[in-house]
Amino acid sequence: ASPVSSIGTVYEKDQTTQSDEECGDEELERKIFKQMRLDQPTAYEEQANKDPLLHPPNPTVYPQAFALFTQNVQNNLRRMVQELEENELFEQTLLRGPERAIDEIEVQPSASDIDVLMRNMMVVPSTSNTADGPWNNKG
Repeated sequence: ASPVSSIGTVYEKDQTTQSDEECGDEELERKIFKQMRLDQPTAYEEQANKDPLLHPPNPTVYPQAFALFTQNVQNNLRRMVQELEENELFEQTLLRGPERAIDEIEVQPSASDIDVLMRNMMVVPSTSNTADGPWNNKG
């Protein structure tokens, strides 16, 4: 291995404080944990620790609050069901593959007459007259 100076790399001076150099590994670890707040639960962990049971207000004492509570529960359930349905549809599409999903979406032609189909696909005004010829069996 070549010395650092021979490849042009320059490092800054070590920024470790005197107090950090003097403390032991365990003490330094505790200090860093405290600074970074690694010993405290995250917002996600705190949310996970909340009581999952709902405590509705007494319907006889607080009828409006109870009605609002039940409406919120129903709205949340509907939203969750919709999310589950969307996820299920997405997973089914992934399992079947994109080609099969596209095949199912294909629209069947509304007419069996090839002249009508071709006329619908072309951007030609409908009032235009077509000349007689072998292409329309009139020539």
